[in-house]
Amino acid sequence: MLELAMSIRWPRFLTPTHLSQIISTQKNPLTALQIFNQAQHKYPNYRHNGPVYATIINILGNSGRILEMKQVIDQMKDDSCECKDSVFVGAIRTFASAGMVNEAVSLFNSIPQFNCVNFTESFSTILGVVLKESNFKAAYKLFLDNCWRLEVKSRVKSLNLLMEGLCQFKKSDLALNIFQEMDFQGCYPDRESYRILMKGLCDDGRLDEAIHLLYSMFWRISQKGSGEDIVIYRILLDALCDNGKVEEALGILGKVLRKERLLTVVDNDLI
Repeated sequence: MLELAMSIRWPRFLTPTHLSQIISTQKNPLTALQIFNQAQHKYPNYRHNGPVYATIINILGNSGRILEMKQVIDQMKDDSCECKDSVFVGAIRTFASAGMVNEAVSLFNSIPQFNCVNFTESFSTILGVVLKESNFKAAYKLFLDNCWRLEVKSRVKSLNLLMEGLCQFKKSDLALNIFQEMDFQGCYPDRESYRILMKGLCDDGRLDEAIHLLYSMFWRISQKGSGEDIVIYRILLDALCDNGKVEEALGILGKVLRKERLLTVVDNDLI
């Protein structure tokens, strides 16, 4: 492997972009790592940046070289170069795939020690990993410990994950509480929020609450209508029919159709 790394044709002047290109072409991840490490010795004025760290971390992670990946991550922290959220997302997923959930949580908890100004996606990723382990208490604690951070720019996705986790445990009543508290968290439900909660309520047989949810969706996010809304409507309509409430389903369907027809007329008048 040493001979392979030594046979690389080094340029007269090295940039992080050029180094990323060189290591990306290597078939052996350890050869790529050796080239990465040699660069600063060959070029005293050269410094790794976030993108080149991301390249080598992804190479090592994708090839299962977890120990080496951890060492490079520590080196990136010591270098204090600006790094993107996506680096940690990939590493967290690598740990999770290897069954190293504690390592994934530890890495996420250490992100504030890095020069990373936005780790919203990492936050959602680690929540998803912990919830997949059916450990809702740990996920909820993780949420409470981090949702206030300035580096977490949006909490909608993480709240959706918490609601989905609760619904999987047949706790749609608690998911509904989270949904109702979203305003106080400074964020607003999106269509995915409504889809998750609608399915949870219907699966738990809480059809009256599901109907109220549909009506709140009418005025809150569906005022302009969307093809995506049909999926949410159908969850409720199917649940009502499955529970023998066909007449009620037809009544709601009529309201949905009148609403969509009215929106079409309004849109045509505006055009």
